[in-house]
Amino acid sequence: ELSRHGEEREHALEAERALAQIEGWRGRIAVPERIRLEIVNRRGEAAIGRGELEEYVSYTVEGAEGARRLGSGKRRQELVSNWRRALERWPGEKRVRELGELVLEM
Repeated sequence: ELSRHGEEREHALEAERALAQIEGWRGRIAVPERIRLEIVNRRGEAAIGRGELEEYVSYTVEGAEGARRLGSGKRRQELVSNWRRALERWPGEKRVRELGELVLEM
C-alpha cells in the first residue's frame, strides 16, 4: 500500500525497507511459502515504484516460479497486476514485454 500513495518513489522506498525486514525474519519464524511469495511480489511492485527495473525483473521471475510451484492463482494475479504497471513505467523495455509470457502463461 505504501507504494500506491502520493509521492510514489518515497513510499516505494519505505515499502521496500518494510518488506525486506519481514523477509529477514525467515530464519527466526516460520513464514508460509504463499506469504513469502506475496512479499516477493510486493517487493517487485515497490521496485516498479522506485524505478528499479533489474530488481523488478528478478522479483518477477522468482514470484512466477513460486506461483507455478504452488499453483496459486492469487500470486499469479499479483504478478499480472505488477506486469501491467511495469509496462506503463517502462513502455519500450523489451525485458518487461517478454515477462508477459512468463506471467500470462502460468
